[in-house]
Amino acid sequence: MKDALRQRGYRWQVSERVWQKILDASQQQDEIAWLSAPNPDVIKIKATDTFSVRAQ
Repeated sequence: MKDALRQRGYRWQVSERVWQKILDASQQQDEIAWLSAPNPDVIKIKATDTFSVRAQ
């Protein structure tokens, strides 16, 4: 499974122990369908949430 995730552009986050991929809202439904999990955890973030000094 890890190879399939890497092939689709997912990255392993060591500190949180999760696979993640940043994508546009228009790609969200396709990605959820690919994951085929009954209830995948989808967290919507803005670039400022990730890269802002104030967010830390």
